[in-house]
Amino acid sequence: MTSELDNKANPPIYCDYFKLQLIEELALEKDYRELHYGKVAVIGRFSSETEVICLENVLIEHMPREYRLSTGTISVLLLDFHYDKVYGEPLTHRNLCILRGEVLLFNLEKPTSPKLSTRFIHETLSKLNVAQQIEFLENIHRTYKPAINVWYAKRIELASELIQRKLELRMLDSNQ
Repeated sequence: MTSELDNKANPPIYCDYFKLQLIEELALEKDYRELHYGKVAVIGRFSSETEVICLENVLIEHMPREYRLSTGTISVLLLDFHYDKVYGEPLTHRNLCILRGEVLLFNLEKPTSPKLSTRFIHETLSKLNVAQQIEFLENIHRTYKPAINVWYAKRIELASELIQRKLELRMLDSNQ
């Protein structure tokens, strides 16, 4: 565990372009040190049926069956969402959309607590001994969940196909 904590001690560099992230990559990340740090573009289904506004995952048809999640299986909380941030057609419950913003960690138990970044976690860990690091990570994981601080939203069609194309581009880019 010591080497695992030490290996992840270097703080991430802020991503200054809107990197495509899947809702699954955010909501299912077990190690918050690995969360994306910076600007993000996320495609999903808008959910506003309750007081809590979220972005739900969209089924990606071309994924292998064992990796597919039905639409709406998981979601991430949308922070600072206002309808004046929607460009083009109005956004309503269950519409498909693309959001741009920033990934943060939100305290579910104390919503007024400061929102945390991946960099904050790295910087805090660098000041702690291993036992304190483990305790800190356990506390963060228990009380905080990934969320998107929304800057821009736009209604779209064919979300699954758009995600598929973006993933193909990501694969091509990673092979270079």
